[in-house]
Amino acid sequence: MNRDLAKLNQKNILNTIKAKQVAYFLNMSGKSKEETSSSLRNLVDLCEAISKVLIKDRLDLNIDETRVYLRSPELPDTEYYAFTSQVLGGYSPFVIFNEYDDKGKKVRSRGVLINLNCHNFVYCTKAIDKLSREMLSESIRDGVPASLKEIKKSIKNEIKAGNRYNIPIVEKISTYSFYINAEDSLALCKSSKSDSHAVRAFFSLLKKLSNYLFAQNDSSTQLLTLAESALQEPYFPEPFCTYAINEGLACNSYNINNMVEYYAENQTEGAEACAVLPTHSAKAHSNDDSTQRVTFKNSIGIFSGNVVEETASFDELSHFCQSMNMKYSALTVIGEIPVSKQMQEYFKERPEAQEEWGARGFIPLTFETTSKDGNICFQIKEGINPIALSCRGLLDDYTKDNAVSPENAEPVMLNHFSGMLSLFHDCSELFIKLYIDCSQPSETFGDSEAA
Repeated sequence: MNRDLAKLNQKNILNTIKAKQVAYFLNMSGKSKEETSSSLRNLVDLCEAISKVLIKDRLDLNIDETRVYLRSPELPDTEYYAFTSQVLGGYSPFVIFNEYDDKGKKVRSRGVLINLNCHNFVYCTKAIDKLSREMLSESIRDGVPASLKEIKKSIKNEIKAGNRYNIPIVEKISTYSFYINAEDSLALCKSSKSDSHAVRAFFSLLKKLSNYLFAQNDSSTQLLTLAESALQEPYFPEPFCTYAINEGLACNSYNINNMVEYYAENQTEGAEACAVLPTHSAKAHSNDDSTQRVTFKNSIGIFSGNVVEETASFDELSHFCQSMNMKYSALTVIGEIPVSKQMQEYFKERPEAQEEWGARGFIPLTFETTSKDGNICFQIKEGINPIALSCRGLLDDYTKDNAVSPENAEPVMLNHFSGMLSLFHDCSELFIKLYIDCSQPSETFGDSEAA
């Protein structure tokens, strides 16, 4: 197996893990959270079964029968979603994350990382720009100059009327990667709206792909059974904080300033410690003018007159913000996540790594967290190297001890990359706990009102 190719494929998955993540709860109408979680575990099993078929039969995913069209395929500027492989030159769009016992027996399905493309066929903007400049020059020579904006508008109107200028159509492809956490009924995707649209398209894509594969091989009753149990009812992604408020788990949306004030007050009163430690790095803006922004890089302590250490306190951050008449828009924090099974396996054979990491049980990660339209948003900034190293090290060990042919390289890589997906679970649990803890209704609210 090509080591450089494996490293490049791992980097692509790491880029997804390190991107800004926004949490969506996957709702099923009339179903409890436990029932939804059960359906999603079946969905992970379905993706795993499909993955094996795609790799075994080397099936092309970008065919008409397995696409989901957003605009009619008969239109010249059509638009559609299609699955795309996780590894270069591969076939499976899924990385499956299962939990196994010490004997290698599967205990439960935990989640799946998904790759899909959105194909847009659009009229070439470069050709429109070139034509509009030529038409502008002609209008100036003719003594009747028009604005560039008006010219572009007229060109677009001509395109709609029949494209008499013969503006070419070009294909634009956008790749979306996101994670389904079956245990907690979550979808974790990047922070743009188009990414959340891709999550919604995924379920329709999966249904079409399942039906296509079953039609190709109607003896595959496993696919049909799993598809019926996983896709029997539609899923409705909604921002996690919306779900939490509706269910009475929290009383407000995700807000960095609320978090700082809550933990500043509660830490001062000696309450239970926060799940994360704040640092002297943050982004803030003026209370009077939100366009006046400032970024602090390990420097809040300098401006507040305190000794600069690696971590700060919420009390310090609160007082500093009030004294400067500012609000925080983002905060850099340090949180700990459990050492994964993959890392533990890596440590066993490496005493030097065991000495540094193995005795801890937890590893620190540095995050930047912010509110995305009132919802949880976080991004890993530092600390992921030992996780990536352990995955790559075990993959290297496997390829040294086993003859991996090019045909078998894809399942071997996907199997090893799955060990990194525990990060999605651990990080989302960390920030959900952080949000829920600081968003509880005050227990004394009713008493104080009555008094």
